[in-house]
Order: sequence, then structure tokens, then C-alpha cells
Amino acid sequence: MTDGPVLLRFADLSARGIVRNREQLRRMQAEQGFPAGWMLSPNARVWDLPEVEAWLEERRRASGQGSVAA
Repeated sequence: MTDGPVLLRFADLSARGIVRNREQLRRMQAEQGFPAGWMLSPNARVWDLPEVEAWLEERRRASGQGSVAA
């Protein structure tokens, strides 16, 4: 078995505490540069975990909190 990309759905973003609702997600994309993700199928938008983690790390650095320990 090969390691493939780790994809997050909206429910995953919510479960991780990144977003609370879809309106907040839209605002984060428009105003804070949150990744747009891509359509896996006509009704399923997904986000690559490394892109989301990079965005979170950038937000942390911008707030002066240093890097996230892995």
C-alpha cells in the first residue's frame, strides 16, 4: 500500500477546530488566504492536509507565536 495524499473534508476542518461553519470558511478564504481546496466530485470539496498545515503555520508565525511542534 502506498501513502497517498491526506485530504480533508469540511467535517474534518470542523472536527479539528479550524472552522465552525461554512460562512466562516468563506471569510477565511476571502480575507485570510485560507486554501480554496478543490472539487473531488461535483458535491465534495477537499483540502490537502499539507496546505492547511502550512496556512496554520503561517498564521502562527504572523501572530508571533513561533513554530508548531510536530
